[in-house]
Amino acid sequence: MKILEVNTYDAAGGAERVVEQLADEFRARGHDCWRAVGFKRTNARDVYRIDNDRLNERWRQVWMSRGASLRKLVGRGVGASRLVPVVEERIAPGFEGIAEERGYQPLNFPGTWRLLGLTPEPPDLVHCHNLHGPFLHQGGYFDLRALPWLSAQVPVVITLHDSWLLTGHCAHSFDCERWRIGCGRCPDLAIYPAVKRDATDVNWARKNSIYERAALFVATPCRWLEERVERSMLASAVIESRVIANGIDLDVFHPQRDDERHRWGFEASDTILMTISSRFEEERWRDPQMAVDAFSLLRSRYPDLKLIVVGGAGSEPERDGDILRLPFQRGPSDMARIFRAADLYLHPARADTFPNAVIEALACGTPVVAPHVGGIPEQIIDVGSRAGRHATGSLATAANAAAMADAVSAVLEDPLLLAALSENASRDAAARFDMRRQADEYLEWFEELVEVRQAIGS
Repeated sequence: MKILEVNTYDAAGGAERVVEQLADEFRARGHDCWRAVGFKRTNARDVYRIDNDRLNERWRQVWMSRGASLRKLVGRGVGASRLVPVVEERIAPGFEGIAEERGYQPLNFPGTWRLLGLTPEPPDLVHCHNLHGPFLHQGGYFDLRALPWLSAQVPVVITLHDSWLLTGHCAHSFDCERWRIGCGRCPDLAIYPAVKRDATDVNWARKNSIYERAALFVATPCRWLEERVERSMLASAVIESRVIANGIDLDVFHPQRDDERHRWGFEASDTILMTISSRFEEERWRDPQMAVDAFSLLRSRYPDLKLIVVGGAGSEPERDGDILRLPFQRGPSDMARIFRAADLYLHPARADTFPNAVIEALACGTPVVAPHVGGIPEQIIDVGSRAGRHATGSLATAANAAAMADAVSAVLEDPLLLAALSENASRDAAARFDMRRQADEYLEWFEELVEVRQAIGS
C-alpha cells in the first residue's frame, strides 16, 4: 500500500511519536509511507510540508494593504456578522487576524487541497492525526473543508488524539458538555487552542456542516474517546470507528536493572516517585504541581521518600532537598532509564486522552498513580478494581494532590503489593501496548478499506 500520514508536526510530543513509529513500522513491512505536516522540524526525507504560505502569498499581498480599514469596520460592528466569514473564507486567505478577532478558527489553508500531489506517488489511503494548529502557532494548517473532497478520492482514516474535532474550539472540554449541543456560551475561551471571542457556536456549526458531507473512518486510542465521538457532531461522518490503543517500542521501554538510582545520588533504601513537567504553560490538562504537592503531603510519613521531576530544570539537573529536577530528556532511551529508576510514576492529569508516558512507565515495570480521567482508566488496572490481583497501578478518586497522596500511600503501605504491581505492569504493557500490535491493527484495517475502494472503482 501507499500510505500518507498527516499531522501538525513531524517531531514534538506524543502524537508525533505515534505517527513516526507507525510510519517506520509500515515501511519496515514493505509499504510506502510518507508524512505530510503543517510545520516541519526535521530533515527527514519522507516528510513533506504542506505549503500554505506560498499559495496564500499573492492574495496576502493584495489584501494585507487593506487590512487596517477592514479591522476598523469589524471593530465598530459594521456588517461584522457577514463581513468576517466572507473575508476569511472567500476573499483573503491572509486575513487570519480579522477572523481571530471575532473568535473564528481559520480554515484557509490551500495547501490541503494539494495533499494528494505532495508525494512521489498518489497515496492509496490518507491517515490523519491532529488537524489543529500547534501550541506556538494556534492558527492551524489544515482546511477541514477539504475533508468531503478528500474522502471522495481515497479512504480517509482520522486518529483522534484529543477532542478538538468535536468542539467549537478546545482540545479538551473538561466538565463542559456544550460540545454535544452546539457550543456557544463557552465557559473557558483560554483552553488550547484559545480564541479571543466566543464564536464557538459558529465554529461548531461550520464543522458540523463539513462532517455532514464527508465519509470518514475514525480511530481512537480508547473507548472513552470513541464514546464521545458517538455523541458528537462528528458521528454523522463516521462510516466505521475502531479503538486501537497506542503502542510503544518495547525494545526501549522494558524492565531492567541498572545504576540509574546511584547515578543521581539516591540510596538503595530510598523510595522514588517520579513525574513529568509540562512543556507548555497552556497545557492546562496536566498539572505537575499536583504531584509535587502530593509528595509534600507524604514526606512526613515516609522519610526515605524522594521525587524526580523530569522537565523541572534548565539544561542541568537541580537538587532541592529531596526533589531532583532534571531537564527534558533527549530520547526515549533516556526516559526509559528514569522510569526504571522510579518506584512509582505519578501522572497528574486534569484531562487527558491516552498519554504515552503512562504506558511507557508501565512497560518499564513502574506502576502508575493517576486521576480517573479520560482514557487513563483503560491504561491502568486499578488496585481497587475487580481485577485487582492483576493491578498495575492506582487511580486517584479526584484530580488533586490529596487524592493522589492517598492513592500513593495505599500502595507504599504494602511492599509486597508494590512488587506485584511492578511485575503486573510490565507484563500487561507487553501484552496490550506493543507498537507492533498497533501497526498490525491499522494495516489490517487499511487493507480492507483500500480493497473495498478499489473494488468500487473497478
